[in-house]
Amino acid sequence: MTMKEITTWSEVLAEADILEVFAIKRSQLDRLRNEKGFPFVKVSNTSRVYLFPDVADWLCKNRRRISEGS
Repeated sequence: MTMKEITTWSEVLAEADILEVFAIKRSQLDRLRNEKGFPFVKVSNTSRVYLFPDVADWLCKNRRRISEGS
């Protein structure tokens, strides 16, 4: 994805946004990134942002239904 493909800055989420929306702790987000491939953009060694289209795509690909198990 290039900057031209991002239509608004609201599609760029801060780490605090992700933590709030999913109601998770930072350690849980770290685990999602490291173990489950949760998409992010590394801005610096301590700063990351998340692109909404990438997050939405990841959620769809990782969706489970009760009949599918965990």
